[in-house]
Amino acid sequence: MSQFTKKSLILIVLLICVTISYYYTIYKPEATIPAGAQKLTPDPLKKLNQILIDLDIQKNFWKNKIKLADQDQYNLFINLSDSLISLEMNGITAHHAQILNYNLSDSIRSQRQSQDIIKLLSEPLEILDQWASIPKEPIRVKDITGYKWNPDSLSFVPDQIDTEFVFIVFKCSKNISIMISQRSIIGDMPSYITSDPLTRFEFITKNQDKMEELPFAHLLQTNWIGIEIPRSDAITLFRALMEKSMLILSL
Repeated sequence: MSQFTKKSLILIVLLICVTISYYYTIYKPEATIPAGAQKLTPDPLKKLNQILIDLDIQKNFWKNKIKLADQDQYNLFINLSDSLISLEMNGITAHHAQILNYNLSDSIRSQRQSQDIIKLLSEPLEILDQWASIPKEPIRVKDITGYKWNPDSLSFVPDQIDTEFVFIVFKCSKNISIMISQRSIIGDMPSYITSDPLTRFEFITKNQDKMEELPFAHLLQTNWIGIEIPRSDAITLFRALMEKSMLILSL
């Protein structure tokens, strides 16, 4: 075989290898999916639908804020997306509280991905009933041993003492209950409280039928939201809200 023929043969073999390599690079067939396995791909329509639902929730939240701006009483605004609770009167914010942790009932989680949540939050919620582990009015106590009464004296100012763990339940319209708890664990805990903040509200709702001493069981409804905030904020929110206060919610 001549030198030219050998070179031609080598060149032809190289061309064939390059062609095969190019074919499998460009036209590589899809890998065979095992039987029973599903190829998971994100659904752009589902993602778009959730974005539209979120926008409607926020739109209703601000619409309802404007609606209550002319009311001469404190109302409660809970914005879970911003981790913020606020007290407002006449459209002016009187107090802010940072949400440290929250949990949703399964029923609200399921509605969260559908148009049902928009209907649920379309209007302000009326607070129908409420319960708390602290009194509505502050308890004021002062040791007056050896105190000599002077009618003209203004020095006798009682001291406020709060010793109970703060736990609040608001029963609202549209079958929604809001539980607000202080985050930190202080002293002996009530039987309905668990030290685990991740399961605190689930523990209450799942065991409410078994627990004999649950003074607020009648306020718990199918749709519930459990929120943890600092103790001082929880006290402020509860004592500021009067009867017929309204609550506006955004998820």
